[in-house]
Formats: sequence, structure tokens, C-alpha cells
Amino acid sequence: LPISSEPSKLALIIVVSAYLSSNRSDLGLVRLVAALAVAGLPMGLILLQPDLGTVLVFVVVTLTLLAVAGVRARYLMGLLVLGVVGTVAVLNSDLLAQYQRDRLLVFIERSSDRDSGLAESYNVDQSETAISLGGLTGHGWGEGPQTQSGRVPEQQTDFIFTVVGEELGFVGTTIVLGLFLARSEEHTSELQSHHDLVCRLLLEKK
Repeated sequence: LPISSEPSKLALIIVVSAYLSSNRSDLGLVRLVAALAVAGLPMGLILLQPDLGTVLVFVVVTLTLLAVAGVRARYLMGLLVLGVVGTVAVLNSDLLAQYQRDRLLVFIERSSDRDSGLAESYNVDQSETAISLGGLTGHGWGEGPQTQSGRVPEQQTDFIFTVVGEELGFVGTTIVLGLFLARSEEHTSELQSHHDLVCRLLLEKK
């Protein structure tokens, strides 16, 4: 059965945070391996679906938790190298279908057939076109020609920023990014005020 990634992310954050907090005085190699084993279980199940994109998100979340917990830098660098090697190995294995590889590699090797609806880079091309059409102030809320015509897929999730860019333009996107930056600074201050490691780890991923 498919594993739902969103509940798994929350569970991963809570369980790994609690484990790292309870062993914060001894985050050596043995504890690190144990934490990775806990994180690796949902990653392995999701990879079998296969869903490499979600696994990569889990990897970033896990590395962030380990870094905030104070794991030694050399261990983190080693894990980063292993992550890169593992990703390359999966991309060159039979775990992924060809279309899945193409979707993951499209940001590196853009399709030469940019005008074809069958091109692997179609989604990215359409989103870039939509944002460029937004100009300075955009077409107005609900008036974007690319997004309202359905040319941009997954507007409610992966390409939601495209809607902002086309309908609100450069001004609107700047305001949205500014609000995110302000919230990030507030979040950083909140994070620094907590001395309990579990709270800090959970706040880091909030």
C-alpha cells in the first residue's frame, strides 16, 4: 500500500527530535547510526513506491535535525556525500521509470523540445512563461491567462508561486517573499529563546 508522506514527515520529525534530545550529551557515531535507522525506515518504504522526490525531502529534513542537534560537522559532510552518491545510484538504477528520471533531471538537462506539450520540461516552461507575463503588477487576481487557462499544472501545490507571479506581478511576489522573510526572522528569534532541544528541533521544522 502507498505510504502517505505528510503524516510520515511529522512522525519522523517528532521521533527523531525526541531521540536526539534524549541523547544530546552523547551524539557520537553509534547514536547517529541509530537516528539514521529510525529516519531510514519511512524513507525506504517511500522509495519502494517509488517516490525519490519525497525521499530527498526526508533527507533534507533529517540532515537539518541532525545539524540543529549538534552532530559533528564531519559526520554531516559524510552523510551529505553519501546522500549525493545514493541519489546518483538510484537515478541510474531500475527503481525509477524513465519519466520519473526525466522529471527529476529536467532542471539540469532542459528538453530541447520546449514547444511540445509532451516535453519533460513542459511544466517548468509553462510556469516560467506565466511568471514572465506577470510583468510589474500582474494581470489581476484571477485574471492570469496561463494559470486560468489551465496551462500551468498543480497550481495549488508545486507551482502555486506561478499564480502569484502572473496575477500579482513583481510587486506581488516581492510582498509575498517579504512576508515569508519577516516570518522567518520571527521564527528564528522564537527558536533561539528555547533551551529545550526537542522544542528547538520541532520549531526548526515548523
